[in-house]
Parts: sequence; structure tokens; C-alpha cells
Amino acid sequence: EFRRVLFRSLGTGKVTLEGGTLRSSGGITFAASELVFGGNVTLAGTGNDVWSMPAAVLAGRQVITNATIGTATRTFAGTIAGPGTLVLAGSGGKGGIVLSGANTFTGGTVVEGGLVRALAATSLGAGPAEITGGRLELAGGATFANVITVDAKGRLDGNPGAVISGLLAGEGELAGSLRLAAGAVLSPGKGAGTLNLAGELTLDRKSTRLN
Repeated sequence: EFRRVLFRSLGTGKVTLEGGTLRSSGGITFAASELVFGGNVTLAGTGNDVWSMPAAVLAGRQVITNATIGTATRTFAGTIAGPGTLVLAGSGGKGGIVLSGANTFTGGTVVEGGLVRALAATSLGAGPAEITGGRLELAGGATFANVITVDAKGRLDGNPGAVISGLLAGEGELAGSLRLAAGAVLSPGKGAGTLNLAGELTLDRKSTRLN
């Protein structure tokens, strides 16, 4: 566990996270050439940290728990690849966990708690995204092709201009401003059910399909 971080950067070498808690009290830039997930990790502290590695590998189910304080953010700005699943948990920092890279991992994204912000169309990887708890916020001006499921305790937020071009399903809450593009599918509930609309949802009138 890092109880106090005294540096501003980890340089450009290879970094392996084997588990435990990474705690920082100031903004840190991790510019590693490669990030390897070797165990579940908790991110704590008050700093606004940026992981700007060009490559990170998800081999299996990786849980990252946000235990930050106040408005702290943890930004993953590099590319995350591999067959694994990224699970984001915890209820720390109002800034949340930010995914901004061109990610290609295929095992899907699971939001179990707290705030997760997806800033680019590829931030959630190439697999499905499921919100089982907490909140997923989609950036405006980006089109997300993922299959997105909002479970009963989850919430999906859209900034103005956020577009979904795949399947939107579930029984949770939709907030903010979301648009379903031509060819997108809206499937409320698991079987017969509802999605709770607390914001603005625009359906393309030509080809959005309701299941």
C-alpha cells in the first residue's frame, strides 16, 4: 500500500498492479509504457491522478475500487486492451473514475458503484456495459455502440449530444440527455419492465426499434 506518494510521475517503465491500495494526496501522472493488472486494486486519497500509459492489459476480471475523498478523480487516459472485464466499484470521490482512452478490451465494463465517466466513444471498450449500481455518465458529442444495460439500482446519465447506437436495456434510471441513433434498439426491463426516465430521451423517428 502506498501511504504517501512523494513523486509526480512514475516515469515510462512497466508498472504491475498486483493488488492492495494505491493512495495519493496530490495529482500524480503515471506515464508507464505498459500497465499490467495482476490483482484487484483500491484507489484512495485526495489527488487527481492520471494514468496516461499507452498500453494496459486486462487478462481476466479486474476490479478497481474507488475510495477517494472529496472531488478527487482517477483518469485512465491510455488504451486498455485484452479479453478481460473491467469492474469499477466503490463510492469515493465526486470526480469519479474517468475513462478517456481508445479502449479495445472485449470482456465488457461493469459499474458496481460510484461515478464512472466515459469521455470517448471507445472508452467502454468493445464489449457490453452493465450498470449494476452507481452511475455511468456518457460524454456529449460521442456515439457509443456498446450494448448498455441499466439494472434496477443503476443510473445512466447523458451529457447533451451523447448518442447510443447499439442496444439500451434494463430497468434502472435514465437521466440527463440521451439520444438513440438510427438502428439503435430500446428494450425496457428484463422481460416485461420499465426504464425510469428522469431526463430527456430522444428516439430517432426513422429506425429506432422498441423491444
